[in-house]
Formats: sequence, C-alpha cells, structure tokens
Amino acid sequence: MWKNQKYNKLLHSFIHAMHYYVFSKHAKGYSIHSPFVFTLITKVLLEAKTKSNITKTKKLRSVYLQNKTIIEQSNQGAGSRINNETKGTTIGKLTKQSGLKTKYISLLTTMAKHYAFKNILELGTCTGLTTTALAQACPNAKITTIENAPARANWAKENLEKLQLTNVKLIQQDFSFVINYIKRHQQKYDMIFIDGNHTYNATIEYFEKLQSSINEDGVIIFDDIYWSPEMTNAWKQICQAQTLGITIDLYRMGLLIRRDNQHKEHFTIRY
Repeated sequence: MWKNQKYNKLLHSFIHAMHYYVFSKHAKGYSIHSPFVFTLITKVLLEAKTKSNITKTKKLRSVYLQNKTIIEQSNQGAGSRINNETKGTTIGKLTKQSGLKTKYISLLTTMAKHYAFKNILELGTCTGLTTTALAQACPNAKITTIENAPARANWAKENLEKLQLTNVKLIQQDFSFVINYIKRHQQKYDMIFIDGNHTYNATIEYFEKLQSSINEDGVIIFDDIYWSPEMTNAWKQICQAQTLGITIDLYRMGLLIRRDNQHKEHFTIRY
C-alpha cells in the first residue's frame, strides 16, 4: 500500500515535471508585458541564480547538511518526505530530505531583500535552514516561524539563538491554531511561506484564511505544488479562486501575489 502511494506520487511529479519543462517560458522575461512580472523575473528570479547568491546559499546549506546532531523523529506530519518512522535522525539527513534546495532558498532570500519585506511568516520551520537564510539576508525584517514538532522546534530555536538571530520568533504550535489567531487579530505579512501539512484540505484552509493577511504586493508561496495529486488539485483551485493579482507556477513552488488594482494573470515561468 505504502509503496503504491510512493510510486503514484513519483509518477505524478515526473509527469508534471515533463509538462513544466516543455511548456514553461519567460525564463529571461522576454514577451512579458506586465512590468511587475518582468521586474520579478529580471531582478529576483535571475538574480537568485547568480554565482554569488548561489555560493552563499550553498555554504549555509552545507553547514546544516554536515550537522550530526540527532533529534527525535516521531511526528513527521502529512506530506513528509521522510517515508519511514524512526526513533531519531540527524539534522543533516533531515535537511537533505525535507529542506529546500539551494536555488529555492536563494529565491526566497532574494525576493525578500528586493522588495524589502518587513514581516515574514513561515509555516514549517523544520531544521531552521530557510529561517536562518531569511533572517541573515533581511536583518531588519521580523520573521515568525511555526513548527509543530517539539524536537525540531527546540533544536531550531537553540540554533537560532546561537547564531544570535534576534529578528526571529519561533512558535511551537499547530498551524491551524496559529492561523486562526492571525485571522482573528488581523495580522498582516509581506511574505507567507507555506511548507507543511501537504494535504488538499489543509492547503485550501491555509489559503482561505491567510489570503486576507497578505499586504498589497505581498506574496503567499506554496511549496511542493506537484508533490502529490492532492497538492496539485489544491494549487489549481487556488489559481482559479484568485480573482485579483498574479499567480506564478515555478513547478516546485506556486506564488500568489496580491495586486488589488490588477486583473488576474497567470504565468508558468522557467526557473
């Protein structure tokens, strides 16, 4: 049963990857008529892949990959890339299996720096690699990161304190509980990065409750949109439901950018 599910997910991802690489375009901004999207491509996507940005990100990720600290691995949550329940795993293995790849970490940090985002929300701290990268790249930003698994949250918090990253607030709590609090208190963010609980119902819930919490020209980023049929269906529904602004398909990630004075536009961009 488990092997069949794994095979179906891999096949699903492979088919959509082939479709993406055949039909995605605008890698350098050619034929883009939207000034906002053209700037996003030339100043963010292309800049994120420059040698200096990639090298810096690789060095940071390498530190995490080499970390041999063992933490409990009991509650992996829906959508975990770690397939077997084990008593423990190392930070290095967890980073490799569940953490973002170099170019996507670089994308998030470059975007946050370029648009000078002040308030960033991350759902899914994991080892804290992406959190660390964002905090170092944007020292003036306030970053709130949420992790439900106690062992991960405790390790990430201790590591962030060692690095003296005082612009990060880590909360060990269930995503839905925090999101309901955010909605109730009408808190606003410039960037919301969602990387956890990769199920259809959870993803739709997060979108519906958080779309009013994003500032003008802010972005909600969904990770692993083609990881499973559930995630892909959720992403397609989100694109259809978004009546204003811009949605961008980068294969690994889906971007929803709030633009109140712009009619809906969708782009599939090679990254």
